[in-house]
Amino acid sequence: MHVFGEPTQLVGQFQTGITEFVTLTRDEIVSGGEDGFGRGVESLVKNIVGGSCDAVGKIFGSLADIIDATFIKEDAIQQRAVTTSRTPDHIGEVRLFILFDIMS
Repeated sequence: MHVFGEPTQLVGQFQTGITEFVTLTRDEIVSGGEDGFGRGVESLVKNIVGGSCDAVGKIFGSLADIIDATFIKEDAIQQRAVTTSRTPDHIGEVRLFILFDIMS
């Protein structure tokens, strides 16, 4: 579980973005722009934005797992206790009881 995302991967992507920004931009300037400009900036933005979004996604995924482990299972247990403690009045309720039992 990565509560803080993956900091080493994030730092690695930042480092890659900055390194490629410097080297690609330098190469573009030295070549006089024969192949165009902007590859360094593109790499910088792609690695920093992509790395940040990936880290935020992992953080929220971890928080969702924590919330699921703590609250959702308790709710399911309580719901099951409520549905099993009551006897059905008609066939429709029997089907609902079976459905709730299968889903939990």
